[in-house]
Amino acid sequence: MRKKTMKTMICSLIVTAWLVAPWIALAESPAASAPELVGNKLCPVSGNPVGGSPDNPFFFSDFKGYRVGFMCPVCKAKFDKADDAGKTELLNKALASVGKPPVK
Repeated sequence: MRKKTMKTMICSLIVTAWLVAPWIALAESPAASAPELVGNKLCPVSGNPVGGSPDNPFFFSDFKGYRVGFMCPVCKAKFDKADDAGKTELLNKALASVGKPPVK
């Protein structure tokens, strides 16, 4: 009976470790990869005010470590469909609007 109990305990520990390990990794990783909020008040695509607020935009995309806010889902889609050069241009437009240096 003791062997069965020990075997059950080992299996329980293995299953617990298998279930908990991914959560530990998730708890550590977002802080390291969190994008910097640009905080732009105006949409770099349309020039209209950002949906939501500059600190909490309703529509946004992450690019080159920055989170850019947009007026609407259409503007976000235009940004997302652009090539890297187009995205960089729009990102720099948003960064310039808040006095941050451009990216390459």
